[in-house]
Amino acid sequence: MQGDFLDQDLGEEKLFDRPVFLTCLCILTWLGCWFILLYYAFRIYKINDVEGDVFVPLTLEMEYLLMKVSIVTAIISGFGTYLMWHQRRLGFFIYLFGQIATCAFGLYVYLLDKNINVPTTYYFTAFYVAQLGFVVLYSLNWKALNNTR
Repeated sequence: MQGDFLDQDLGEEKLFDRPVFLTCLCILTWLGCWFILLYYAFRIYKINDVEGDVFVPLTLEMEYLLMKVSIVTAIISGFGTYLMWHQRRLGFFIYLFGQIATCAFGLYVYLLDKNINVPTTYYFTAFYVAQLGFVVLYSLNWKALNNTR
């Protein structure tokens, strides 16, 4: 046989030499950003809907602020991911800022400010550590990010 069908060059011009790993990371990050946006937007809506106005109980004050910060940093991280999709190194630093801001504030709220609730605290701590893991995975693609495109 002449070779596998998938190995044939169909003459298509490649606009980007983006690695598949970077492509998968960007798609997973966009899905995660949308999930975080929707999750915290609905939680804020639910808190405000139950009370009828923008009243937040004192027990939820820091967590309510964390919800707002998470929405903003998800937008920042999504924009950084968009730039990394286009292979810009600036996108990595924007993404890094968004992730560190979310993780630092989230770990402060769940480890230092609130009482430790065993399943909730461990769940959110693992969630924030996993977000920092994505920063490490993106740094593995540093060579694929350049400023010439």
